Amino acid sequence: MRPTVLIDLDHVVYDFVQEMAFWLADNGVLANPIKAAYQSKGWKVWEEWGMSEGEFMRWWRLGVEAGWVYAEGTPIPGARDALWKLSDANWDIHIATMRLNKFGLHHAIIGNTIDWLKTHNIPYRQLSFVSNKTTLWADAIVDDVEANMGPAHLLHYLFPANHNQTHQVGDAERRKAWREIVKALIGDTDE
Repeated sequence: MRPTVLIDLDHVVYDFVQEMAFWLADNGVLANPIKAAYQSKGWKVWEEWGMSEGEFMRWWRLGVEAGWVYAEGTPIPGARDALWKLSDANWDIHIATMRLNKFGLHHAIIGNTIDWLKTHNIPYRQLSFVSNKTTLWADAIVDDVEANMGPAHLLHYLFPANHNQTHQVGDAERRKAWREIVKALIGDTDE
C-alpha cells in the first residue's frame, strides 16, 4: 500500500493572497499587488489593504465567478517539483481543501480548482473539498494551519506562511520548506 500525504492547496501550493491581490489590481481596487501580497501579515488581509471584510468577500466571490480566483496564478515556488518527487516515490497525494466553505459557488470553485491543477501539472490521486481535515487519515499532512492537523495524521508539516510566522515569508523560504518536506518523506532533495 502506498503511503498517503495530505496536501492543503491555499498558501501551500496555490498563493491565494497573491492572486487576490492581482485580481483586485486588475479591477482597479488595489494599486500595488506585489507589495500587498508579499507584505501581508495575517488572515485579515482586507484590513491591511484598506478594505472592509464585506467588500473583500464580494471581490473574492466575483473573482471566483470570473474564473480568476483559484484558476489563475503560478504554484508556490518548489511545490510542483516537490509533489512530483513524492509522486515518483510512490506517495499517494491527496489534496484536501476547505474552499467550498464560502459563497455556495461549488461548481465554479471545483471547476477553477481542477483547471488550475491541470494547467500547472500538479500531481494528485485524490481531491477532497472538506470542512474538517482532521478526520482524513494520512501518513503525513502539509498544511499552513496547525488546527487542521490531528491524530489521523502521523507526521505533521506546518508550511510557512505570513499568517503563521513572525516574519515575512518569501519564495526562498517556501522552496526550502518543500525541499525539507521531500527530504523527510523520501530522503531526496536534489540540492
